[in-house]
Amino acid sequence: MLNNKSEELLNKISNLPDERTRSFEKKINNLSLEKDSKLYIQAANELLENNTELTKKDRLSLVALLCTYHRHMKNFDEQRKIIRTYRTEFSDNPLFTHLRLLQYVDLDFEQDLLGVLNIARSNIEKMDFNYGARHLFSDLVAQAFEEEKITLDNEENIKLLKDAHTNVEVAIMESASESPKNIAHPKFYCTLGRILAIEGDFKNALSNVKKAIDCEDSTRDEYSLRISYYQTYLVRITAMRQQSKLIEKFVEIDEKSQRITNKMDEVENAQTKNLEFLGLFAGIISFTIGTINIASNLASISFTGAAGLIIVLFGTLLCVFAGFGIVLNSKKENLKRYAAVFIIGLLIIIGGVLICYYV
Repeated sequence: MLNNKSEELLNKISNLPDERTRSFEKKINNLSLEKDSKLYIQAANELLENNTELTKKDRLSLVALLCTYHRHMKNFDEQRKIIRTYRTEFSDNPLFTHLRLLQYVDLDFEQDLLGVLNIARSNIEKMDFNYGARHLFSDLVAQAFEEEKITLDNEENIKLLKDAHTNVEVAIMESASESPKNIAHPKFYCTLGRILAIEGDFKNALSNVKKAIDCEDSTRDEYSLRISYYQTYLVRITAMRQQSKLIEKFVEIDEKSQRITNKMDEVENAQTKNLEFLGLFAGIISFTIGTINIASNLASISFTGAAGLIIVLFGTLLCVFAGFGIVLNSKKENLKRYAAVFIIGLLIIIGGVLICYYV
């Protein structure tokens, strides 16, 4: 024999619309927030345990009521227990999949993160009359990025974020179309703000979260909890914006530092080149004067000997110039070049000496 509260609850759930619709979800949500909600929850548990004549839809409606109530009350262990208890019975039902996915908004993801997101994406089509499924998918994607379980480091994740953005905008549009004031569910605006923040659009992100606060119904019992939820994201997005500005500053400072370093390298290279040119000109002058002196003093005695000495002088100047370059430069490619010049100079000196010695 059913008590009055159980009969009352059965009468209410028996007239509910298709469980795939947003209207069903709203009615279950409102039922979980009524003043007698605790009595309804007690009655729902008793009906599920003791009444074997319930239809499958009625049982599913009661399960949805229990999950929704415990989720509002933040009784996450109870919510998870209900999901485990009835998972086998309703495993193929889109609404139950929706309820199972909702627990990940408040609890941690399973190990297979992408699997959860793929289930949420496919459930949008199965719950084709409930735009809340679109919002749920977007909410889960935003959570995954916020917890840094996925990042914007590849095309697949970027596309995932774009899909979430599109779905939450569609959910906002469809939700607003049902509202007399053309205002969507406040949480939808907050979710859009979270996604915009991940995309880097902090101005519009903060604007949407503030809109969520403005649109929230202050007469609801959970008003303070919802406002606290939105305020948390205001603080988080503001911190993200400040962090982004700091990163931009660091990048700018790094670029300036790199430009200064490049300029210093250019100045250093210019100074080295100038010293090399001075050494080259000094060598040319020394070679010219030395050649004139050798030619004027020794050519009449031995032309071949004079030529050999000039060659030795030329080789010596090459060695001196190469050594001078090695001292001024520290780059490996330059050192190899000067080493090659130094070896050529040594070979020329040896050639000149041989000319003087054998001729």
